[in-house]
Parts: sequence; C-alpha cells; structure tokens
Amino acid sequence: DLNRPFELRRLNRLTRAVGVMEIRTASHKVQEILEFARAERVPFLEETGVVTLCQLLSRTAIEQSREFFRDPGRSPRSLTGYIRGARYLPARIMIGPLVHALLLPTIDPATRALAAESLELLDLSAVAKSLPPLLKALDAEAIDKGVRLRIADVLSRAGDVGIAHLALDLTGAASAVARQAVVRVLRGLFKRGAGVTADTLTDRLYRLLEDADHSVRLEALLALLAINDDYAAQVVADEARAGKADLVADLITSIPRPLSRET
Repeated sequence: DLNRPFELRRLNRLTRAVGVMEIRTASHKVQEILEFARAERVPFLEETGVVTLCQLLSRTAIEQSREFFRDPGRSPRSLTGYIRGARYLPARIMIGPLVHALLLPTIDPATRALAAESLELLDLSAVAKSLPPLLKALDAEAIDKGVRLRIADVLSRAGDVGIAHLALDLTGAASAVARQAVVRVLRGLFKRGAGVTADTLTDRLYRLLEDADHSVRLEALLALLAINDDYAAQVVADEARAGKADLVADLITSIPRPLSRET
C-alpha cells in the first residue's frame, strides 16, 4: 500500500535483512520487490533491492548491472545500488564498471565518492592489471580532491609494476592535486617493491620539494620520511629553521604513528 509508508519502510528493512543474512532462496522474491519498486517509483526500496541482489550473488542482477553502468541516467538509484553492491561481488566482475563510473564526468559527486568507497573495500589483488586506467582519475579536474586522494591510496595498495612508469610521468602533471596524489601512489609502490627503484623515487621527490604548491611539498617530504631517506630529517629541520611553521605543523600531524626515533 503506497499510502502507508511505514509498511514500505518495513519491507525495506526486511529486504536488507535478506541480504545481510545471505538468504539466497529468497532472491526471486527480492527480484519481485525490485520490479515493484521500479514500477511504483519507490527510490529507497529500488536501491535496497539492487544491493540485496548483489549480496545474494544474483546472476540476473549482475547481468542487468551492465545496462545501468552503460546508461547512468536511466535510473540513478539503481546505479547507486549497483555501485554500493559492487563491494559484495568478485572484483574481476566489477572493477571495469567501477572504473568507468569513477571516470564519468557527468556522474553525481556523491555517487562517485561511493564508487571510490566500494573500490577501497574490494580485494583487488587479482585485478592489478586492470588498475592503470584509474591513473586518469588523478588528473581529472571534474573529480573532487578527496576522491582523487582516495583513489591514489587504492593504487598505492593494489597497483603493480604496470603503473610505475605511468605514475612517474604524472609527477609532472599540471594539476597540483594530481602531483600530490601520484606521490602517494609511488610511495606505496616503492614500499611494496612494485617497480619503483629507490634512486628514481628519491630523485623525483627532491624535485617536488621545490614545487610551488604546499600540499605537493608536504606529500613529497612525507614520502621521503616513509622510505627512510638519509637526509629527510635534515630537510625537516631546515624547514623549521627557515620559519616554515605551517609546513612543519602539517607534517607532524600527517606522519604515521608510532614515530621512529629518527623522525
């Protein structure tokens, strides 16, 4: 009864419970609820139905997802549901659609942030070869700074040697956010031994210490400390003596805990 919102909310909670409890025998009923929500235009129930079907690993839902990723304007709530539900599906199935959604210039910022969140929650170890296109997001002005930095953190944890040289090239990008983000990527790749040598990275980071942007200089200095560069602590001391209080304060706030004796 569409005139009784309390019952719709109750149905929504029950549908969510089916997904959380992974009651796969109820997938056909959830599909009926989803079709009802679309026909009667009940947005919150439509999104919940999609997420639940993803949790139940519904083959029908997975096949239908391609249509909504291909045409994001067809149903924003179904698209949001598939992006949220992607975290419950194998990465090899959803990595392509998620990257596509992140790079869409017209997508709603909140939906793009949700795609970044799903990407963070996926196990990307088996799909590292599919990650290089994400580097484009770091230099995309249409994407919020926070989302770009989150994508950089994902690449730093899951990228392989295939993105190392591409990431090095991005240190010369026109966008300060892209330069800051790619330093995070390179730091992570180096720490994991994924195709970046110490000499190459150190040389690039010292160049970035001369960058005009405060956030880029800060990120480069954090990276030098993280890779235990011999002169990084001296650079910090020099910055303090030069009266660059803002840089030093931001640096101290950002250094991962616990601190080493050298730091």
